[in-house]
Amino acid sequence: MVSIIAAVALLFASNEPNSATSSVGLQSSQWRVVLDGVMGGLSSGKLTESTSGLRFTGDLSLKNNGGFAWARTRRLDLTANFEGFEIEVLGDGRTWDFMIDSSRRRMMAGGYRTRFQTKKGVRTTHRFPLSRFEAVSFGQVLARGDLRASDCAGLGVLIGDKKEAGFDLTLIKISTYSTSDTSPSVPQSVNRSPEQSVLLQAIEMGVPRYNDGDHVGCADLYELAISSVLMMGNVPDELRAITRKDFRAAMALNSDEDRAWAHRRNMDRILEQAPQIR
Repeated sequence: MVSIIAAVALLFASNEPNSATSSVGLQSSQWRVVLDGVMGGLSSGKLTESTSGLRFTGDLSLKNNGGFAWARTRRLDLTANFEGFEIEVLGDGRTWDFMIDSSRRRMMAGGYRTRFQTKKGVRTTHRFPLSRFEAVSFGQVLARGDLRASDCAGLGVLIGDKKEAGFDLTLIKISTYSTSDTSPSVPQSVNRSPEQSVLLQAIEMGVPRYNDGDHVGCADLYELAISSVLMMGNVPDELRAITRKDFRAAMALNSDEDRAWAHRRNMDRILEQAPQIR
């Protein structure tokens, strides 16, 4: 058993992030829609809960000097210290803004912004370090790189790419992340288990591979991580049985893209249902 853990740890050691995360809720009651109608525009938009996540759909209109649709959370109480945000989305091929409401810098018609490009009908994962955000008001950049974790009072996604067309973005997961060994969200007195470390490192390495189009490499990496965790022996029996069943089902899929996502869901369940594996 020690040799298995050592081998897997050696495989992932070159890029150990020790990522700690805190999820943001995707219940529609915790969000609201803001449209350009507040300034006379004619864009439409609505939020619906789907089996995949929180879906934001509508039509962008440039009439009457409009041109934006914004889905944003109500006030959030995030952890005091983190390094950025990670989101998983099902895209529509358009360029979106990820927006932060700041409690320190009040801005009319804006907030802290960073952009991400989606792929139509494809799930993608994006990481946004706090240092990438710029403060924007009425389209004018006021500052860059000064967003702090303690400033973040809310967040959202905004479409405003000046294209009159329908939009359709599903938010699958939103979380904060930290790569610091001393993140307050994971106290130093609580040591991450080898199983957790292997899964989190596989996700850290697999996400950029998937987004770069290497679905095979991502899926193979996830398979190695899950099979290694199953051999380590500390997963509860009921969770182990479900994990094995879904692992075999994922292996049988013909699409490498589907295989990667099936394994990722399996890994997420292990992390969520057995957070204190020892």
